[in-house]
Amino acid sequence: TTEDGYILGIHRIPTIRYPPYTPGPPVLYLHGYISSSAEIVLRGRKNSLGFLLSDQGYDVWMINFRGNVYSRNHTDLSPDDLKGPFWNFTWWEMGSLDLPKVLKYVLDMTNQNKAC
Repeated sequence: TTEDGYILGIHRIPTIRYPPYTPGPPVLYLHGYISSSAEIVLRGRKNSLGFLLSDQGYDVWMINFRGNVYSRNHTDLSPDDLKGPFWNFTWWEMGSLDLPKVLKYVLDMTNQNKAC
């Protein structure tokens, strides 16, 4: 949850590593305009960037910025009113509020100090 109340969806493809079964370095994928984390997995296991990175040993994390299909939640505001206050945001909030919050979450969850 961001400091202004948006509840963001984050998806993860953990690496499939062989012994010693330690997770690889985290990668945080940022989707494009009017998209979602689904864009890097839709082509299937052998043709999608998310799975290819995971197969190479990376711990793949995918952000869903506020307002997309996986991040249409808020602590107080409703996304159902298309002209309501839920939708009163810009790319600025995505970069200054969403991204730092998700990056900190990923680093905390993986016990790492940087992501790829």
